[in-house]
Order: sequence, then C-alpha cells, then structure tokens
Amino acid sequence: MAGMIHQQLGGDLHAILTDQPYPADFQAVIDINHAGDGRSIADQVERMDQYDTVFVGYPVWAGDLPQAVRAFLTSYDWTGKTVIPFCTHNGYGAGRSFSTVEELASGAQVLEGIALDSASLPDVGAQVDQWLDVLPLPEKETEAGAGETTLRITVNGQQVDGVLYDSPVAAQFLAQLPQTISMSNYGGREVYGRTSQEIAVEGEGQLFFADGDITYCPTNGTAAIFYAQSARPDLTMEVYPIGRVTSALSVFTALPSRVEVTFEVAQEEVE
Repeated sequence: MAGMIHQQLGGDLHAILTDQPYPADFQAVIDINHAGDGRSIADQVERMDQYDTVFVGYPVWAGDLPQAVRAFLTSYDWTGKTVIPFCTHNGYGAGRSFSTVEELASGAQVLEGIALDSASLPDVGAQVDQWLDVLPLPEKETEAGAGETTLRITVNGQQVDGVLYDSPVAAQFLAQLPQTISMSNYGGREVYGRTSQEIAVEGEGQLFFADGDITYCPTNGTAAIFYAQSARPDLTMEVYPIGRVTSALSVFTALPSRVEVTFEVAQEEVE
C-alpha cells in the first residue's frame, strides 16, 4: 500500500524498524505486543520538520496500532502537520487505530484513513486511487520537483518518464548519461544491470523499495528499476534511491528476461 501511495504522490519512504527483530512465532509476537513490547525505534526520520504531510501505514494488531507504531508517533512533534493513516487487517477493519493515531499525533490534522483486508492485497490499486482522489492533498508529483532532473527512459523500445533526485548519488549517475544498460528482468519485480562506472555512496541504504523506484546498489554496482512488490518486497542488499519512474509501470510487466534500458536527460532539460 505504501508503494501504491508513493507511486501516485511521490515523496520519501521511511520504514519503521525496531532495534530488535520480532520472533517468527506468531503467538510470541502477540504476547510481546500485549505486554507493551518495549522495543525502541531503530532509526529516525531525518529532518522531519521538512515534511508537511505524512502517511503512516501499519497492520492492525489486536484492534489497534502495533506498539512500534505508537513509539514512532510519540517520537515527533506533529504540530501543524497533516497525518493520514492507512492499514491492513484480517477482516476486522481499522479497529481503534485511527482514533489512536489522532490521539498520539497531537497537534496534527488527521485526515480520513483507509483500511483494507489483507486477503485482498495486492489487487487494491483502484481502491487506493479512489481514496487518494478524495483526500484534500496537493497535486500529484507527476513532474520533476525542485532540484530534480527529468529523465527519458527507453525500455525495450518503449518510452517512460522519470526523474533523478537532487542527491550526491543521483548526481554521479546523471554524469554518466546518456547511458544504455543491459538489464535482467528479475523476480517479477525489477530490472537491473551494471552501470558504466561505479558510484560512491555515503551513509546507510535501505532494504525495501516502492514501485517505480530507480536505485543504485553499491554491492554489485547495478542500477535497478522496481516495478512490482511481488511476493518479495524485502531486499538482501542495500540500495540507494536515486530517482523514480513518473509514468505508468505497465511497460515492465511483460518484458523478456533480458532488456536494453536507455537513460537520458529529457530534451527540455537539455534545452
């Protein structure tokens, strides 16, 4: 669901991670949550003050927020921000969770959330789109924002649009353009291939992705375009988001196992 929202609106993704992993045993997780959990949030959102609108997503546990999401919400000052909850459940709806978000995000305007039965995922794109359409949000980020560079991406002879972010890692990729990369179509979720030159990275990457993400992986020196969550949303190697595809991702769903992908700055940027 987070990937669907990101694909429609852009923005930045942040995973709420705890300092200790949860056990694999389901009943043990239930017991931990009922006992108050006690886990700390592993990392903080950098410069939370720069965000005016924050979507907060979670699974419903025991009819309410997981303790880790409670800890996340109590870690920041929400005064003047807009907070929008979204959640998945196993047939019992959002429970008390939307009210809890409103209570813990003190000072924020909390908009109407959406709760979707986990059994219906991932076939909920139309429902998510309809929900986003009625929310009082800024216009969708379909074009490059401040500091971003508009891209033309040619995939198997078909053109899609994209942007590169204003970041040091993205700037190194931009310096290599135009560039054609022979990419493998992997796992029904991504195309990836080695860039012509390695890119230096700083800080920690991430082990998750949103549909449409353009990333760089320093472990194997590859760029990737993620086009579907599939059944494997978690990654084994850290990636660094450098941009995103801003047009429809349908071109990626029927690609062969190997494909040539050309990245170049859009003509209007050149002019």
